[in-house]
Amino acid sequence: MIPVPQSTLPTDAEPLKGDCFAACLASVLELPLTAVPHVMTHEDWRGRTQGWLAGLGLGAVEVWLGGQEAALYPLPAGLWAVVTGRTARHPERLHSVGARTLGDGARWEYAHDPHPDGTFLTEATHLMVVLPLDPADVLRLRRSVGSLAGRVAAQSELLSRASE
Repeated sequence: MIPVPQSTLPTDAEPLKGDCFAACLASVLELPLTAVPHVMTHEDWRGRTQGWLAGLGLGAVEVWLGGQEAALYPLPAGLWAVVTGRTARHPERLHSVGARTLGDGARWEYAHDPHPDGTFLTEATHLMVVLPLDPADVLRLRRSVGSLAGRVAAQSELLSRASE
């Protein structure tokens, strides 16, 4: 995760204007904020988020915290997530922050609050993790990077032997 601050704050007149959710996705995906669409002003923001992520070979799983939905846990440790909920600053609005899951149930540690005051949440209402649509893509990439690293190491060794 590379922390990305939000660039637009909500106002009383435009409570959905803030781009904290986009800043959290940018942070988790290590992208510039300008590369992530601001979807919160649209009623179908979840569908727009999924469509944008699908174009990257990714998808999001959102879990509502509390009630029967929490039965989807436990989440494995180490997942970067966007956690959304209430803040002391504006308890009537939702705000998103970045977090990392700790495993052993619905536990996480906050990692990044894109808001300038950095005070995180007072109450979490839901958590979203971004996952590859095709997990084999990750393995293929690791194999190709490993193969490339092996070739570079072999070339380096040959060059060092040649210079001896």
